[in-house]
Amino acid sequence: VNYTVEILWTGWDADGIIDHYQYTFDVPDELLDRLNDAEDTGIAWVDTTAFRASFLFRTEEQDSLLGTPIERFRGDHTFYVRAVDNEGGVSNADYVSFTATNVTPKTRITVPSAAGTADLLVVGKQFNIVWEGLDPDNPDPKREPAYYEWKLKQMPKTWSPIGRDAQYSVDVEAANVPWIRVSRDTTNLRLSLQTGFPYILAVRAVDEAGGIETKFVKGQNTLILDSSPFATGTPDLIVRERSQGQFRFPGPIIEFEMAAGACVRFEMTGDAAIYGGLVQGYNWGVDVDPDDDGPGSGFRGWSLNRFTDQICFEQEGIHTVVLKCRDTGGGVTTGVVVLRVIRFAFDREMLYVDDFRRNVSQGFRDADQDRRNKDMLRAGGVSVDDPSQFGQFDTFGPSDLQGDPTRLRLSDVSSY
Repeated sequence: VNYTVEILWTGWDADGIIDHYQYTFDVPDELLDRLNDAEDTGIAWVDTTAFRASFLFRTEEQDSLLGTPIERFRGDHTFYVRAVDNEGGVSNADYVSFTATNVTPKTRITVPSAAGTADLLVVGKQFNIVWEGLDPDNPDPKREPAYYEWKLKQMPKTWSPIGRDAQYSVDVEAANVPWIRVSRDTTNLRLSLQTGFPYILAVRAVDEAGGIETKFVKGQNTLILDSSPFATGTPDLIVRERSQGQFRFPGPIIEFEMAAGACVRFEMTGDAAIYGGLVQGYNWGVDVDPDDDGPGSGFRGWSLNRFTDQICFEQEGIHTVVLKCRDTGGGVTTGVVVLRVIRFAFDREMLYVDDFRRNVSQGFRDADQDRRNKDMLRAGGVSVDDPSQFGQFDTFGPSDLQGDPTRLRLSDVSSY
């Protein structure tokens, strides 16, 4: 049976009434001959007026029938119940014996995200690990383990970490390091390592019935690490701006246009999960040297604030916004955004935008359509023939032969 069992019972009294029931579990052999004694015999009877109850039974014995490593635990138990009548008399105890089984919980490391495909994970002096657990036969809908345990074993410099079997590394090579127990709510660790040494790191889950995760798989619940002072890594920096969308750094310089008098505000999000890093802070500045963020540099200073201030320009010109993200190991990622501030002159009459693609098979060419539209505008008094007052923007090229559309820029319309 499963380790959580519902047991039902009933009883009757031929010459009286049953006042209540008593139940107990796993009575020691030396007390079995006193199960039917009414007086206190040292057996831990529990009184109840119910006819059913659910119980959790311990399963601390490894079930080797499924082979090794053990992924199922078991426990042999006996449940006893007896009736007590209104005069204090007790019935002979009835019992049921059974074997409770339990599938062991599982742990999966989610940070660093590169762990799932790495035979050897090279990390820096500081290292962040995050995991999640699942107890597949836990009756609770959350299916969470009861708690977790982890261990970290520093290996000699002469120990080669490449191609190691995770099961052997944990069970044999790290056997002399005790497991450290943490609560089910603790699913991350921040570790400081001595660089220049390889390590074995393992995390396992334990469920409420005593079932312990015993199968260790590299990249799932076990990591083979090599700590190097040069493996600092740099975080990914994702920058969002409401009107322009999202950009990712490291990456090329981003450039876009904005109107004079308008404002922009950037949101920064750092992600160092791929190498087990932890983002420590953000920094930004306008028209600053990207390589100098010290005092007097014009940068706002490192903080956990992920948002810039409102950035506004009243005059046309070109400006740069430098955004930075730093992890606890000192790795810094820099993003540069070039802003071209455009002034609206309103000194031309009309821009004709051809953003419609007409196939030749429709019997009416794009040039014919444009010519007819211009004739109507000319008849309405628009200065179509004066280049200083009238312009045309062809989204798909002059003859609609361009595959991808050309985006209309702010500078294309600022004169109209």
